[in-house]
Amino acid sequence: GRLTAAHNPAATVAFAYDPLGQLLAETQTLAGGTPRVLGHAYDVLGNRTRTHLPDGRVLNALFYGSGHLHQLNLEADGTHHTICDVERDALHREVYRTQGRLASRFDYD
Repeated sequence: GRLTAAHNPAATVAFAYDPLGQLLAETQTLAGGTPRVLGHAYDVLGNRTRTHLPDGRVLNALFYGSGHLHQLNLEADGTHHTICDVERDALHREVYRTQGRLASRFDYD
């Protein structure tokens, strides 16, 4: 019951999964174009930790503990550029997030 492909006159997208049902690859092909592949990797908890982009860059998702997101960063030419940082309270609820110069604070009752 997993989507394996989608087509329209402008493009085709194909999906490949591992035996656990995790998305391993997305192949995007514009009409008459060269296929572009996004590859995904997961940790033992099933969190997507890396997405390899067609241009060679890598999107990294860093998790801690039982799978709580801590940071998203883009790796290019050996340098990690932070996209988003997440801080959590003792109950692992998100309390603060930075995205570039944008900062968000969350309070709970």
